[in-house]
Amino acid sequence: MLKSQVYAMKVCMKFDVNPDFKPRCLRAYKVNELLKPEVARQLQELLDMGIIHKSTSAIASPIVCVLKGRNGENGVRLCCN
Repeated sequence: MLKSQVYAMKVCMKFDVNPDFKPRCLRAYKVNELLKPEVARQLQELLDMGIIHKSTSAIASPIVCVLKGRNGENGVRLCCN
């Protein structure tokens, strides 16, 4: 998808859960120190575009960094479930 084809939509969701529900706490995956600046840049770009937003939810999925190209020569792709 081209950057010009990205559309920001505001979606609000509410999930009804049982009173005894306890969220699973998934630990964050470690990000290589060399990749942290690029990860921060991409996350800030997604925040600025309105694609993601900050949340206080007890439920979250960790991101996984995947190197693009041989040895990461084409950058980093952020993946999340």
